[in-house]
Amino acid sequence: MNTRTFAFFTWAVVRETLRDRVAAFFVLLLPFAIIGLVGTVLSAGAAHPLGIVSNDHGPLGKRLITDLSRDQDIHVTHYATLAALKTAVREQRVSAGLYIPAGFDAALDGHGTTAPEFVVEREELVPSELRLAVYGDVTAVTTLGVTARYDAQLGHLSMSLATRRAASFVAGGMPRTRIDQVTQPAATALTGVAYSAPGNLVLFLFLNIVGSGSGLVVIRQSGVPRRMLSTATGPWTIALSEGAGRVALGLLQALVIIVVGAFAFHVRWGPLPGVFAVVFLASAISAALALIMSAISATPQQAFVLGPATMLVAAMLGGCLWPLVFVGAPLRAIGRIFPLYWAMDALLRLGARSGTREVAVDTGVLLGFAIVLTLIAVPVYRRRIAVG
Repeated sequence: MNTRTFAFFTWAVVRETLRDRVAAFFVLLLPFAIIGLVGTVLSAGAAHPLGIVSNDHGPLGKRLITDLSRDQDIHVTHYATLAALKTAVREQRVSAGLYIPAGFDAALDGHGTTAPEFVVEREELVPSELRLAVYGDVTAVTTLGVTARYDAQLGHLSMSLATRRAASFVAGGMPRTRIDQVTQPAATALTGVAYSAPGNLVLFLFLNIVGSGSGLVVIRQSGVPRRMLSTATGPWTIALSEGAGRVALGLLQALVIIVVGAFAFHVRWGPLPGVFAVVFLASAISAALALIMSAISATPQQAFVLGPATMLVAAMLGGCLWPLVFVGAPLRAIGRIFPLYWAMDALLRLGARSGTREVAVDTGVLLGFAIVLTLIAVPVYRRRIAVG
C-alpha cells in the first residue's frame, strides 16, 4: 500500500467534511450549545427548591423549619395546605415537599405518633443533596426532642428547659453524610458542565462519524470507488483511508471540544494521555461502524436514519445524556453492550481522577471493540466497493 496515497485520501475525508458548512456546524459548533444546555440542567450549583407545609407551631417544629431554611443546599418555599404542596411537587415547581403535621412536638414529647411526611413524585429522582439534608435535619430535631423528653423525665426539669439544654448539646449540628457514588463518579465529583462535556463528546463523536456512512453510500453509488480501482489504487487502500479519515475527524472534533471545554467551561478532563487514548479508540470504533453501516445500506437514506438512531439509543443507555443512577439495573446492564458506555465511564473516571483499575478495564473493553469491529468493517467495505 502506497503511504502517500493513503495519507492523501485520509486528509481528503477530513477536508471535504469540513468544507460542508452543515457538517462543520454539527462537528465543531453544535456540541458546545448542547454542553451548555445540558450542563445547566444538571448543574449542582443552585439550591434545590423544597416546599414546606407546617401545621405545628411548637418549638421543635419551628426549629426544623429554621434548620432547613439555613441549609445551603435548600431553598424553602412555604405552602398553605398539603394539597397545594402536592400540586407543586407534581408540577415540578419544587423538587420535593415536607409536611409537618399538627402534633409533631407532642409526638416527640411522648404524646402521639405523628410524623413528618416527605412528599415526592419519585424518590429516586430527588437530588441526593436535598434528600440527605431533609433526612439529616429531621433526624437532628427528632433526636433533640427525644433527648429533651428523657432529660425532663430523669432530671425533673420542665420540657422547655430540657429542650434548651438538649439544644445546647447539639449546637454544633449533626454530622452530614458524604455522598460516595460507586457506580459512576459523576454523582459526586462531576455535575453540570463537567458531566455534559464528556457525554456530548462521546455522543457527537459517534453520532457524526457513524452518520457519515450515508456519504460513503453516495460516493459508492456515484461510481468513484470503481473508477479509483481502475488505477493503481487498491481496495484495501480505499477502505483503510476512508476509516482513517474518520478517525482523524473524530480526533479533531474531540480536540476542539477538550480545548474549548477546558478554557471556556473550566472542564477538568483529567490526564490527557488517558483522555486521548479513550478518544482514539472511540474514533476507531465509530469509523468501523460507519464502514459497516455504509456497506449494509442500499441507499444513503437508510444509512442516515439507521446510524444516528442507533447511536442515540446507545447514548441514552450508555449514560451520555443523563447519569445512569436515574435508570433501573436492567437498562444499565443493557447499556454495557454498547461502546459508548465504556467510553463515557472512562472519561468520567479520568475527570474525577478516580478508579484507575476501572479506567484500565474500560480502555481494554474499548480496545476489544475497536479490534473486532475493524477486522469486520474493512473487509466488508472492501468487498462492497469492489462489487459496486
